[in-house]
Amino acid sequence: MTTPRPSDVEDRVHYAVNNVRDAHGLPPLQWDEKLARIARSHSSDMASRNFVGHSTPTGTGLGERYRRFDYDDRVPDDGRNALLAGENIAKLHVGIPSKRIDGKTVTYETVFDLGHGAVHGWMNSAGHRENLLRHRWQREGIGVVIDHHTVYITQNFF
Repeated sequence: MTTPRPSDVEDRVHYAVNNVRDAHGLPPLQWDEKLARIARSHSSDMASRNFVGHSTPTGTGLGERYRRFDYDDRVPDDGRNALLAGENIAKLHVGIPSKRIDGKTVTYETVFDLGHGAVHGWMNSAGHRENLLRHRWQREGIGVVIDHHTVYITQNFF
């Protein structure tokens, strides 16, 4: 089995996200390369320090990551308020049977499997689903890092 290229997984996740948004009557998210760099940085950090979370082991959060890349983390809402930017994360394993949130055991072997597996997991998690289907988001960046058989995926929204 060939290890998928991270950029191919990023493309597949982006495609799958927009398919789900379309099925729910929402506009597609545009690809944002700067958000993808923020996402790749977080996925890389999770892989190198072996953790999965929206905050790092030292407490760095999403807003700090956005600001480190000179990206505003406040999304204009109704002109008076602003929403904070959003993030989804996932950790999948290539070629190793894994139990999904819905209890089924699957083996992710292809770019297609990984992309749809990440989106399936997010859609079956209330907070991740809410993020993915938030109508105010206009752009996203996906960052994928593959460390041996472990795939770290970060999705950043704006």
